[in-house]
Amino acid sequence: MYFKHEIQLPVQIPPIPFTHVVGRLNKHEDRNNSTLEIEYINQNGSPYGITIFPEKSKVQLDELDSSAQIFTLKDGSKSGYITKPPHFKVINHFYFEKNGWQYLFRVHPEVSNVISPELLVAIADSIK
Repeated sequence: MYFKHEIQLPVQIPPIPFTHVVGRLNKHEDRNNSTLEIEYINQNGSPYGITIFPEKSKVQLDELDSSAQIFTLKDGSKSGYITKPPHFKVINHFYFEKNGWQYLFRVHPEVSNVISPELLVAIADSIK
């Protein structure tokens, strides 16, 4: 309701156990800079999350990192996967645009052996 635009979430989720799913709306004075965050949490932390923001925000996701691996979704759009060595304790990112929204999936390196870039493509493709 806040964005006055329907947000589609992925139908598919990663095959790891979650005990909680929580959401947070980060309001900004300019609606186009607001975000919706969804965290999938288990007892060991938050291994997976999604941040969604309006495409109008003009965040250039494809310019986040020149070392991103590029993938193509079923609809022909491009997505990118950014990973850093686990010893840096940096979350891996998978980003794409769909239905007027920009999506950023966050994957903790400890589960990146289960949540592969190919699985993230399948999860992104499950958004209708």
